[in-house]
This record gives sequence, C-alpha cells and structure tokens, in this order.
Amino acid sequence: MLLVCLYFCSTVSANDSDRLPGVQVKTDGSVAAPGVNVDANGGVSVPGTKAISGGSGAAGLLAKSSAEKEHVINDNDKTFNLSCNGENVVINGSENTITCQGESTELSINGSGNTVRFKGTCDTLIIIGADNHAKIERVGAISALGSGNRVTWTVASRGEKPDIVSTGSNNLITKKK
Repeated sequence: MLLVCLYFCSTVSANDSDRLPGVQVKTDGSVAAPGVNVDANGGVSVPGTKAISGGSGAAGLLAKSSAEKEHVINDNDKTFNLSCNGENVVINGSENTITCQGESTELSINGSGNTVRFKGTCDTLIIIGADNHAKIERVGAISALGSGNRVTWTVASRGEKPDIVSTGSNNLITKKK
C-alpha cells in the first residue's frame, strides 16, 4: 500500500479522480478512498482504529486496527513498547524509540532517526528514510532504502542469512557478533 501511495499521492490531481476507481481527490487537496481519508493538512483517519498514548507517557498516536492486524505509529520523538502477535508494525515519523517483542510479518520504518529493537521474529524489515537504527533478533529479509541506516541482525529466519537489498548510500547491514 505504501508503494501505491508513493506513486499515486505524487501523481494524482483533482482532475485525475475519474481514473482511480473509489478514490476522490477534492479541490482542497484532501483525498477520500474506501476506508481511508487524508485531509488537506495531511491528517489521516482510518475507520476501525483506535488511538493509544505513547509508552513514555507523552500523548502520541498509535493506531491498532484489528481488521488489518497492524500497529501503526504516526508520531515524532516518542517511546513505544509493543507486543506483537503476528501484527505488522508501521512506524511513520522521526526520532522515535520503539521496542517490539513477539512475531511480526513486516516491520516498516518510514522516517529518520528512529531507533527500533525487535526481540523475536520479524519476517521482513523495510526501512525508507535516513539515519534509522534497527536491531532485529530473527529476520528473513531486509530492505534499506535511503542513507545512513544501520541494521544489526542476530539470526536469519531462513537460510544462513536474510535476503538483503540496500539502495542509497552509507547503509550498513551486519550480523551481530
């Protein structure tokens, strides 16, 4: 969905709404699509989600949608502790400190300066941004798109090492010694 949004969000104008079934781009720049609304200020609302305060006591937005089986963090400079039981984790923001424990199909980090520690198994880690740091105990695939990202993994969940893709500059993906 992120790649679709990256494509359509950058190429859709109010005159294009007839080419995207179910998507309406309003004259104020807001977008309405089945199940998702983006207002003119960039605020996102998704039916079936609830907001939870950040783990540091500071108010933040952590939305968990049971239908999507996903934890979504849209915040900056907060601390979160998550327990994952198969849910995907999506981090949108900067300078967050996140600890995840359990199992996840996908962990997506979109932003800069985030520090993430995943205790357990994460099938796929995707980083889009700069200067993010991730420590993953068990992982199957790692994609780092951007620059200055640092990933340390301990055990590959399949094979001798995870599938690794790194584009950009100065990304460092290493096995913990």
